[in-house]
Amino acid sequence: MAILCWMARAMAELGVEQAVHGLSIWVRRVYHADMPFLAAITEIAAARYERSLVLLRNCIEDDTLSETFRGMLKDIRVDVLSRLRHPLFLDAMSCPTEFSLWNEAEKLDGQVPSGIDADSFTRLKQLSMYGKIEPAEISSGITWNLVDTAHRLETKLLQTLRRPEVVSMRENIASMARLVVVTDGGQRLHGRLAALNHIAGSVLRKMSRKGQLDAELNAAVLSDLAASFLTDDGEIGDAGERLRLGRQLTLWAERLGCSNPAQLHLPLAKLARKTGNPMVAGVHLHKASSSPILINNSPVLNSLRVAVQGTKM
Repeated sequence: MAILCWMARAMAELGVEQAVHGLSIWVRRVYHADMPFLAAITEIAAARYERSLVLLRNCIEDDTLSETFRGMLKDIRVDVLSRLRHPLFLDAMSCPTEFSLWNEAEKLDGQVPSGIDADSFTRLKQLSMYGKIEPAEISSGITWNLVDTAHRLETKLLQTLRRPEVVSMRENIASMARLVVVTDGGQRLHGRLAALNHIAGSVLRKMSRKGQLDAELNAAVLSDLAASFLTDDGEIGDAGERLRLGRQLTLWAERLGCSNPAQLHLPLAKLARKTGNPMVAGVHLHKASSSPILINNSPVLNSLRVAVQGTKM
């Protein structure tokens, strides 16, 4: 079962929904059994991340599965949360039950969700929330895990106030990107590192004003980090990767003081709605709209919410 999980996860990373679906059918024919975790991973491959969280929670709560295997599913869930970067899912008291990472005892005690180490959970919250970040010691982690290393560098970028540190960080990111190219590590990973390097460049621009007015500087940063290009090509490209990248760029644009909410948030709202992630779409529409009440009553978002919630039934 663990091998099937790793195979399906690799397919989901490539965004090939039909391949995961085919694997599920093969398992049913050969082993005469349904494996619900494959349905959850199929949703990840299709970028329906919110629905996948509901299905993953159902699997993780299945006591017939081994603790080791449930740990693998929890690791997949952390990866999904790092793509969405939605603070609601990381708030024990506000998160809807069907998405919750906590059991009732953990929720009442304010504990870190089981299966997630405290360092990873803190880093995930910091990358998902707009606001002041408390300085904390960031461990180096496992150097060969470039995805984890990139997250650690991004967290460090949130905390640093010194220009030389950002310059050094960009050099490290560039070295990692070269390593990915030389070792044929894949376009997605190289793209993620390129995006992080681009964000670090925007942070440097913000640090070195050089006489620019705040309005001019914010406009320049918005031009650098606006995610509209992610929706301009229609069906071209991996929708899940575009949504992940868009969430990352938009949060950084907010942190760096951009002040044009419609230009910043509407493209991501459209992409989130198109991929069936109504809660993320709602966040962006709220920020882009002067009338959040109308957004709450949107028939399209309401129908998507019902579909996601119905997954648990």
